[in-house]
Amino acid sequence: KKQTSRDGVNWSSGKAVSLGAFSRGIDGMSERDYRVATFVGSAPRLYLGGEAAIAELVDYPYVYKDGTVKEPLKISAEPLQLSVRETESGGYEVTDNVDVDDLGPRSIYVVPKGTRELAVIRVSEEQKEIISAFERMPTFPAEAKKALSEALMEISPSVPVMSDLIAASENVQTIAAESKVTFRFEALDAERFSAKAIIRPLAESDVLCTPGRGLAFISAEAGGATVRVERDLQKEKDNFSSLGERLHEFDECRDGEFVWIVDFEKCLQLLETLRPLADLCLIEWPRGASLKVSYAPVQSGSVHLSLRSLGQWLEVNGEVRLSDKMKLSVAELLEKARQTRYGFISLGESEYVALTEQLRKQLRLLDEMLTHGRKGNQLSRYSAPALQKTQEEGLDIEADGEYRNLLERIEQANALEIELPKGLDADLREYQVSGFEWMSRLAHWKAGGCLADDMGLGKTVQTIALLLARSGEGPSIVVVPAAVLYNWKNEIRRFAPSLRAKVLPMQERQETLEKLQAGDVLLVTYGVLASEAELFAARSWNVAVLDEAHTIKNRETKTSKAAMQLNAQFRLILTGTPLQNHLGEIWNLFQFINPGLLGSFQKFSERFIVPIERDHDKGKQRLLKRLIAPFILRRSKGEVLDELPEKTEIVLKVELSEAERALYENLREKAVMDLETGESTPIQALAELLKLRQAACHPRLVEKTMNLPSSKCKAFLALVEEFSRSGHRALVFSQFTSYLALVKQELDKAGIGYMYLDGSDTPAERARLVELFQNSSVPLFLISLKAGGTGLNLTAADYVVHLDPWWNPAIEDQATDRAYRIGQSQPVTIYKLISENTIEEKIIDLHKTKKSLADALLQGTDMSHQMSREEILALLRAADEP
Repeated sequence: KKQTSRDGVNWSSGKAVSLGAFSRGIDGMSERDYRVATFVGSAPRLYLGGEAAIAELVDYPYVYKDGTVKEPLKISAEPLQLSVRETESGGYEVTDNVDVDDLGPRSIYVVPKGTRELAVIRVSEEQKEIISAFERMPTFPAEAKKALSEALMEISPSVPVMSDLIAASENVQTIAAESKVTFRFEALDAERFSAKAIIRPLAESDVLCTPGRGLAFISAEAGGATVRVERDLQKEKDNFSSLGERLHEFDECRDGEFVWIVDFEKCLQLLETLRPLADLCLIEWPRGASLKVSYAPVQSGSVHLSLRSLGQWLEVNGEVRLSDKMKLSVAELLEKARQTRYGFISLGESEYVALTEQLRKQLRLLDEMLTHGRKGNQLSRYSAPALQKTQEEGLDIEADGEYRNLLERIEQANALEIELPKGLDADLREYQVSGFEWMSRLAHWKAGGCLADDMGLGKTVQTIALLLARSGEGPSIVVVPAAVLYNWKNEIRRFAPSLRAKVLPMQERQETLEKLQAGDVLLVTYGVLASEAELFAARSWNVAVLDEAHTIKNRETKTSKAAMQLNAQFRLILTGTPLQNHLGEIWNLFQFINPGLLGSFQKFSERFIVPIERDHDKGKQRLLKRLIAPFILRRSKGEVLDELPEKTEIVLKVELSEAERALYENLREKAVMDLETGESTPIQALAELLKLRQAACHPRLVEKTMNLPSSKCKAFLALVEEFSRSGHRALVFSQFTSYLALVKQELDKAGIGYMYLDGSDTPAERARLVELFQNSSVPLFLISLKAGGTGLNLTAADYVVHLDPWWNPAIEDQATDRAYRIGQSQPVTIYKLISENTIEEKIIDLHKTKKSLADALLQGTDMSHQMSREEILALLRAADEP
């Protein structure tokens, strides 16, 4: 029968395979199966049977009887043996283990050993003559004891004899039997092995015994002479018992008391477990087929690395010694460790050696940091902290003076007594002081950093403290979104009046850049950076800061390429959301602050993006986190601000009217049909998803001429009336400016006051509107989600309303943080208006499991990823499910 399995654990009952198909060969057959197939006969019809076929199945675990696959039939090999026992009358009876009436011309005999066990015994012509002689005279009187003993000793070179008469003989040498347990390994197929525990009393003999069972004396041939072998049954029992105590982790692999069936990995683990137990056991394989684990596991201290500095890179060489004669280069070791699925590496000729878990982790980290260039294996100098940690964990590293100087600078940076700069007109909180110190330490050894604190924790003032502390080293540049350009200028004047904050003029830009000196801080927008990339790249900077650094998340943009050309002693990026969509973004951010740390983008994609985003590989996620952790500082509000008031989040479900529901369902069903039939591409399907999200907000967003009222607008107005009666004020966010325009119309009708901000407002107008709201009693501030993500401090509001959900919860959190930040003294309530049984509910469900990539790396949560065609289709199909 041919069985199938999806998980390798649960198998089907099996599909019958004809003998003809079996003889020709089918997919899934092992080498053993093919050998058995050669015994299929054809006269008078196809059949499979006979002793030779059964002999081919010795120790094969997939043999069954009576058409059932519930319990296997055990087939084992036994040598021919004679046994002599004393009869009740005092005589002796001789029997053999072939136990057949007619030996016939056969050389292979199959003997039943119970209902589900067979023994295969091979008998030579000489052995047949001996057996036949004893069959003619199977019993002997007591008087024949001496003659029988001599006869048994004479035939023992040809047939092993189990008898106490052997012990009584005085004419032969007595030797002690081997009491160690022999594990006989055999390959069942390419991935499965059997290991049988036996006793081989005499190494040169084929006599096999069960540990601790049977007769104490055996006659056998050794060195051309007959010897008497004396077994120590108690010692055999003790040895097997001691081994059993050490093999508990393989209990699930046991097939009876003395047999283990193991896969490839477990086989290597079993060999490694038995390797140091040479005083208790021996290992035995069939000739020409074996796995060997000969060396002790390789530990960290056995690996010797040599590092040579090459500018920004470190050239890596070295070796690992397994013995005086056996060694591997580090490149070979990494290659072998990369290829294996197990904790063992291949040394060739079926020989393996184990790597300790600690060394495997270190090698994985080293391999992920390496760049394989024309000059061999190289490491970015920014890998020094991670490399130093592996050295502290036992890896032997020999380095040149330049690398040692780098380590000294890192150690000095960690030990520096850092003081806040004079002239800083701000009372920094404890965590802000820590942030300033962290940046200062990185700058000391010329590594870049990412300050990724939550929105509202004061990344700007921490950065200004650093700019002031390093102002004597030369001019610095701060690149910012246009909306916050003047906010930065005002903050610098406020907190560090001795710094000279400058904005690049429209004219004479090159001359302005050339005149910059120590103490100057140039403020430029990302647009200006991109348009004047050559000007900014032509001079050296003390500190280069990218505010809202996710602006350069796309490595192919002109803005990103311009940022990469900045030449600065210290590079710093600021962002509350280091990753908004996928892991490729973090590669680009780190390529700016510490180029080369994460290797090429292609390598990063193969080693991290695909395993983490597609396969949800937590090990790779932890590894990436370890690589970037020294260069990211992230604190949440909950960690550092005890004084922030309570925050309450409420999801307010809105039921659509029948007319709205009909409109929504028509759109959804059409989108599903178009995607299923292939009439729409995934990009077009995303556009259909956008329509569904708009239909869940207001019918007029999908069809301007519709005169249907919006249930969500109605619910929003009721909510506003409720909290405004109590004097509360709210920030109201939507990603659709067209939706906000409709909301404004409804507010005008109701006579409710509001202010409005979207991306079309100038920086000066933004600042004016913020100040006006902070110092007025206007109840509502309507803000587009994009415009409200940065540069707003609106603590006058104690309510936040999200009119529609965005895919990435981190973007919503940024908007919420306009109100929930330092300076907020009132409890904050966040409302999310969600239309029931629509795609909006599914987006909220995604929020529960799909966290931002930054959170995944920094806090260990799950990774988000781009939606495939199947995911879009599943979302469309499920969008109407409650």
